[in-house]
Amino acid sequence: MAQYKEFCEEQIDAIATSARFIPQSSTVLTSIRGRVARKAKAVTSSYNFPIQGTCADILKTAVRLFYLAKQKGFFDADVFIVLTAHDEIVFQCPKPKTEQTKQQVNQLLLETANTILQPLEPTIKCEVEIGVGDSWAAKP
Repeated sequence: MAQYKEFCEEQIDAIATSARFIPQSSTVLTSIRGRVARKAKAVTSSYNFPIQGTCADILKTAVRLFYLAKQKGFFDADVFIVLTAHDEIVFQCPKPKTEQTKQQVNQLLLETANTILQPLEPTIKCEVEIGVGDSWAAKP
């Protein structure tokens, strides 16, 4: 697990350093990672975009990191991402590997979120909710 954590941190650092950062101005809103929403006029948008944009950056980074970790053998070959929707990633794995996959996915998501958020605000505590079901509709 220590090798897996180290791998996650290295890959996230590599992803973060390759990201293109755009300086903020009064007319440009950005997520923490630099994604841009131009000309946000509504107050709701000005508060909402940095949060949603940052969450999307965490999700996309986690998906990329999953595939890199899978190539390195940290995830079994029969574990797959079925779909992503808003702030969820749906994985498929054999039933006997459910607990192992839950632990690995939890670690992956926490490492991704903490690596992105902690440098900016060390007091942020991230949580991951994992549900298991026979289908996406059956999730708890």
